[in-house]
Amino acid sequence: MAKNKKIRNLLEKIERNPNEVTGHFELACALLEDGQQSETINEFKKALELDREMEYHSIINYHLGLFYYSEGEYGKAINEFEKSVENLPRFKADENSKPLFSAKLHYSLGRFLILRSFHDHYNFTEKFRELRRAKECFEKSLRIYSADMRSREMLFEVEDIIEQEWNRADSELNILKWYNGESD
Repeated sequence: MAKNKKIRNLLEKIERNPNEVTGHFELACALLEDGQQSETINEFKKALELDREMEYHSIINYHLGLFYYSEGEYGKAINEFEKSVENLPRFKADENSKPLFSAKLHYSLGRFLILRSFHDHYNFTEKFRELRRAKECFEKSLRIYSADMRSREMLFEVEDIIEQEWNRADSELNILKWYNGESD
């Protein structure tokens, strides 16, 4: 299992202190970098299990969400990001890091909501719900960290997507009305 030196060192660290949350979290990240997916999931879950005070749940859920996204499992990724948002108040981080992490988390959640709206939703209403949620995420990210250009760009992009999708839906509705003899 321990192919590289970083993983070996982390395994030794965990052997010395098997109940340390950060050791399992760091090992999960190293395993992910090394392409060991099944071991990655096990270590993230072990870290969550050990984090009884839930001080690290937010960052663990965030990275677990990134893992699921990399596997193309957008629904699971979004669920983990939503858990990360829920756990933010308990997140153990310094005063400077927490707001930046929170802004990054909302940005990432917004991006994944957009992706899911195009991959998983065929229903007009559901798609718009996801896109509106994405817009709210980018707005929240900007309230937390107003200099975040990525969130600003994505906010403009999602607004354009919403307008385009609305126009497309309006056109389809007019075509249906015409087809059914209901047009003016």
